[in-house]
Amino acid sequence: MNFNLANKPDRPPSNALRVERWRDLPAERVPACYKITDDIGRCIMSHLQKAWPEAFSNITVNDTCKVRATIAARETPPRENVQATDWAGKVIAEVLGFDLAKASDKARIKVMLKKWTETNVLRIERMTYGDKNKDANFVVAGENNPAVME
Repeated sequence: MNFNLANKPDRPPSNALRVERWRDLPAERVPACYKITDDIGRCIMSHLQKAWPEAFSNITVNDTCKVRATIAARETPPRENVQATDWAGKVIAEVLGFDLAKASDKARIKVMLKKWTETNVLRIERMTYGDKNKDANFVVAGENNPAVME
């Protein structure tokens, strides 16, 4: 990908130098190579991101078990919806020490939650809640317990 600095001579595009942020990941997840050129085509700077950060880097089986146990122990299960005040991602952030104010941590938690529901470590269950008996998706412990080795 080439960028020409003639459009913005004061600085390169924001994603050219900060590709380590989760929201900058391309959909195909291939390593990115950015080449920044001046107005006559000379290369000023290039940047190659060799490997993208993985959502589960530094997350152990023990961490997964802690998240699953914390969600299972709650009297009221957390909600699946990220906009809910009792979103399951808040439980994950609390257990694993993530900061939900950081967009990268929030995106990482969303990926973890999706993968754990796909692998049945956690499960989405439709339940009624509140005085008006509204339905919503809640996150509960799934059948797949990572602590149990078969």
